[in-house]
Amino acid sequence: FFAQRIDHFSAPAPGASPTTFQQQFFVNETFWDAGKGPVILYICGEAPCSGIPDNWMQEYAQALNARMVALEHRFYGKSQPFSSLSASHLKYLSSKQAIEDIAAFMAAEKRALGVRYSGGEALPWITIGCSYAGALSAWYRLKHPELTHGSLSSSGVVHAILDFTAFDEQIATAAGPVCAEQLRAITAEIERSMREDRHGTLKLFDASYFEDDGDFYYLMADAAAETSTFFFVQYILMV
Repeated sequence: FFAQRIDHFSAPAPGASPTTFQQQFFVNETFWDAGKGPVILYICGEAPCSGIPDNWMQEYAQALNARMVALEHRFYGKSQPFSSLSASHLKYLSSKQAIEDIAAFMAAEKRALGVRYSGGEALPWITIGCSYAGALSAWYRLKHPELTHGSLSSSGVVHAILDFTAFDEQIATAAGPVCAEQLRAITAEIERSMREDRHGTLKLFDASYFEDDGDFYYLMADAAAETSTFFFVQYILMV
């Protein structure tokens, strides 16, 4: 864990507590040419971070003899600045604060590598992120070019669009007409079930903890989108 500042943009009020929180991070040095190879920082997005992803990042690290690091996003998983999610606390949940989290963490890691290895502080760092975290990766490169040699922004959502429907349209196209129709039928059935028996429906999906129905509908929609996006279409058709 890394002792991270809660607020990067203003000095803490006298006697304020807490001023820092424990931010979780992970390190994998399997492929690293210790003290010489670059460092790849995987930016975890809006979900708990379970470690170094077992995906194409591993291939990059192996090809570059790189050290792999993953940093959990504030307010997710074990990286909780506060014990409650009140409005006064959630004001610290922003992309701007997250970018400065990365900067503070990276600066500290550079110093630590400088202690371990001659020239370790000057090793090149590359950030990687997907979707929202992809946007963070791109913005971070723009905001802190002095700390990073490059960034990879996979499907980075760097431009906010109100009522953005193109994503769902692409999901329908990728799924194909038959599967897309089944997804629509499933959505309609869930909405009907929620109208008739909200409690029973939420319990069926082990989602009784949701206070806002919008969060539940988002979960259902995102599950279908993720399934289609990552090519599990055959499973949907079978179900």
